[in-house]
Amino acid sequence: MKVAVIGYGHVGKWTVNKIENTPDLEVSGIVSRRAKKLSKELDYEVAPDIDGLDADVGILATETEHLFEATPKILECCDSVDSFDMHHRTQKYFELIDKAAKKNNRVALYAHGWDPGLFSEMRVIFEAFFPRGETLYEYGINLPSGGVSRGHSAELNREFSDRIELAVSRTFPKNEESQNVREVTIAKRGDVDEGELIEDVMRHPYFRGDDVSFKFKPLNQVKEYFTEEHSGQVIRRGETRDDIREEGKFELILYSNPGFTAQVLVSSVHAIPRMRETFGPGAYNMTQVPPNYYSPKTNEEIREEFV
Repeated sequence: MKVAVIGYGHVGKWTVNKIENTPDLEVSGIVSRRAKKLSKELDYEVAPDIDGLDADVGILATETEHLFEATPKILECCDSVDSFDMHHRTQKYFELIDKAAKKNNRVALYAHGWDPGLFSEMRVIFEAFFPRGETLYEYGINLPSGGVSRGHSAELNREFSDRIELAVSRTFPKNEESQNVREVTIAKRGDVDEGELIEDVMRHPYFRGDDVSFKFKPLNQVKEYFTEEHSGQVIRRGETRDDIREEGKFELILYSNPGFTAQVLVSSVHAIPRMRETFGPGAYNMTQVPPNYYSPKTNEEIREEFV
């Protein structure tokens, strides 16, 4: 299948790399606002929009905020995969792209990352198999510098760009399970009022209600915090009856969050023709896709190797 990569930032670069190492996929081109510059640097066709590219699937390797506008346009040309990560706006986004996908006879796979994504799938499975219990979460585990929340960091830098040169949001686990703290490190512009900026950040949906601490540092020091590492786990504590308890855990430790996200996006391309055949056009998140659809292996191979 021919795949167009929309966006050429951290995830976009990793996505191209992952496609190059997937035998049955090929990069048909890259869509970027920096098309003129990138076309001189890359061996692939680079365009400002997807219209001129011959693509079966478009992987949207761009910030979630841009997906509301970008995904419906991509679905006019081809199927799509994205890693939408704004939990509080998932329903609105689903309604938008489900309508666009059905109108254009396309399949749109959305929220295909690790949270939402793999963690969503584990939440569903754990709750189904441990119906009596509670689900807990920890982020930034087993990483001394915590986990860099790229979505939260990008939102800070976009929303408050007039007052922030660079901001990094990192997550650390608390001692109590399912409790997490965020640490936001900011290089501010000029003599911006720090207290007012903190109040505005805490009113933002990404941070509202969270336990957040703030540090203000010079730009060169903030850059040092911007690593690719992140981690987390889903914990389900349940009981078969009052005197018999069980616990399930699913954990990820990622030393390249963008690299892993890119691999999920690329592997998800394999699921698109199967989803079209089984379920038809529409928008689907990871909890709706049979896990074998992500694999290039046949059902016979999967039975032999994994069951």
